[in-house]
Amino acid sequence: MDTPAPAPKQSPLQPFLRRSVFLLVGGLLVANIIAFVLQNAVALPFSDQWDLHQPVWQHAPVWTLIHHQHGPHRQGVFFPLTAQVLQLSHGDIRVEGLWIAAWLIVGGVLAWWLPRRFFGQWHWTDVLPLACGLSLLPNETLTTTPNLSHSIGPLVLVLLAAHALLVERVWVRWVLLGLIGPALTFTGFGLFAALVLLALGLLTALRRGPERWPATVATAMLTAGWVLFFFDYRFEPAAPGYQFPHFPLWDYGPFLMAMLSTPYGFTSPAQPGLMIGGMLLLLGVAALVFALARLFRPAADRRREMVMVLLLGSSLLFAANTAIGRVQLGVQCGMAPRYLSLLLPLTLALYLLFRGASSAALHRIGLIALAALALWPYRDLPKGSGRVGTWGLPQGALSEALRVRDAKLGWLWAYSDSSDTVKAGALVRIEPIPPAAKLARLQSMHWSPFRQGDQAADYAPLAGSPAVLPVGFHSIEEGGQRWMPAQAYLVADGSRGRWLNIEILSRIPSLPATAPLVIEFAGRRLAFEPAKTTGISLPLGDSSAQAAHLISTAGTGRPADGGISTDTRELSFCFGRLTVDPIPLFTACAPLDEYTWAWQRVITSIGGFHGWEKGFGWMAAVLELTVESTGPTQLRIGIGGRFAGLPGAGGLRLSVDGASETPVGLDHEKGELLIQLPHSGLHTIRLRSEDGARSPQSCGGASDARELSYRITAMTLSSAVPAPEAGQRDMPAQ
Repeated sequence: MDTPAPAPKQSPLQPFLRRSVFLLVGGLLVANIIAFVLQNAVALPFSDQWDLHQPVWQHAPVWTLIHHQHGPHRQGVFFPLTAQVLQLSHGDIRVEGLWIAAWLIVGGVLAWWLPRRFFGQWHWTDVLPLACGLSLLPNETLTTTPNLSHSIGPLVLVLLAAHALLVERVWVRWVLLGLIGPALTFTGFGLFAALVLLALGLLTALRRGPERWPATVATAMLTAGWVLFFFDYRFEPAAPGYQFPHFPLWDYGPFLMAMLSTPYGFTSPAQPGLMIGGMLLLLGVAALVFALARLFRPAADRRREMVMVLLLGSSLLFAANTAIGRVQLGVQCGMAPRYLSLLLPLTLALYLLFRGASSAALHRIGLIALAALALWPYRDLPKGSGRVGTWGLPQGALSEALRVRDAKLGWLWAYSDSSDTVKAGALVRIEPIPPAAKLARLQSMHWSPFRQGDQAADYAPLAGSPAVLPVGFHSIEEGGQRWMPAQAYLVADGSRGRWLNIEILSRIPSLPATAPLVIEFAGRRLAFEPAKTTGISLPLGDSSAQAAHLISTAGTGRPADGGISTDTRELSFCFGRLTVDPIPLFTACAPLDEYTWAWQRVITSIGGFHGWEKGFGWMAAVLELTVESTGPTQLRIGIGGRFAGLPGAGGLRLSVDGASETPVGLDHEKGELLIQLPHSGLHTIRLRSEDGARSPQSCGGASDARELSYRITAMTLSSAVPAPEAGQRDMPAQ
């Protein structure tokens, strides 16, 4: 690694500005991490956590916890600390998520500080390792299946070892490495960094020089750590179907390329990500060979080369091991967010390489490329809400995090309703579920979930659960769309607003056009054809968990059935916005009787209308409307200009519910017709032009053959009774 030329003299203001930038960026990213955990961590053990935490429930001794094997690795030095956190919080996974977030922040600070110790001075670009170290991309380890020992804990130890390698005092340096190395051996996938440290210790011990005996002592400590590691060790493949070597051998290449693209926000093995991952793989291997070559040259000080070998070697060995263990599962399995922390050392090593490059072109091009890659995960930020806790998560990664959060909350709600773990698991279509006996044991120990007296809401994210919880839906798609299978639930919090607003976007094309969607809510039932409305608004009571059961009575279909895609999911209806609001945003419903919901006010059919253009639409000779309501209703029809080609003096006649036609009295100042419908039920409204209708084509004008009479500027329904005062409900809570 070449030493860069001394920096030119700088203004006294520059260090202050640089520190301000570091503090601002670091503070925002730390807030982003904490907000993400507060918004998405649910107090429910998930997946293999039920087995991972078993020695914690049993209050196992410290050494048992350190030595505990979970998959191919051990839990190591962080597991006793995690056990204390879990025991003090009665197994609250939300607290564990915050605990891991704190260590991720420590890792980010260590990554940011390393270039300063490496080169002896700060640089503006040192914000890059800070941004990469405090990324949200490893979110799975924070909220989905929190486990500090898997990757974030080892990352901190790797960075501590890198800092230890830069210590000037030889004995202090190697004793520190002799302590950190065994900790890495026992802690998750840090064992690959421990292997690199052992190799560096052996290499130094075999050389003559002042480091020989300190390195020999450290090598002995590292070797002892490995001996203890293999005591009572059993190899457990982490994935089914493991076989080495895997055939065809060339499957390893795309797996590694996809895996190395994930630290930069690529969430699928598409061609651009594979190309970038391939370039990073080649660059990482070349940089490792370059650092090793320099390490073997005679030199008084090899500390920086050792740091580069540690960072590059640990990440590349981890990636190679993951490929060996999981390549049989497909390329996508190498892109799990929980792997990203252990790939950060590779990014950090490349940054150090480019920052210290003696070639100005390599220095500039490399740093610009890394900056572009560091910013790429933020590409979807303009499309989202911009809410803190979502920055730097591409839409696909954010959707997956929200899917798991909602599935956990959905399971908690379903289990609280049925006390049936199997039924709750089948509804949310994930498997966070322990055997009933294991769950009962947790409850008897006063651990979550559902200690005595607790409810599902007590396990929601600390920042609060969503106002509408979708249960049983498929993953969120781009644009916030959710597809429903044959049935699903919406659990609404009535304390957050008066109306549950459900936007209905479409149905799967293979279902009949008249396929009804049935909603069962508050003991009443509503069946309707979604083609007739863009959404439904249901009145809420004051309770926090009110469930609307959605049922597709026509079943489901697959997108692939119509030749659209290879998607084999069973789908029925697609939903957009699902919100709780003070007012109805769509067609409002109200109780019709003890068993049925009906439209509060809705226009169910329109005839003799040519559709909306730019703020208006033309009626034909006769405009016919059918209105359904559950109480007194007022229909407002905005009347604009009359078609210029009509003969006569003009005039409109109105008939309501089959009564005789009467001349229309317009509010000429407002240009509107107000029709009072005093009773609930179905109403038919017929508005006729006394002079009929004519087409522009018949008048010798445009080729438009539509029969036109009057412009219609609005057709809206409202309550025919005075609006309630502020804070008053216009219908009883259900």
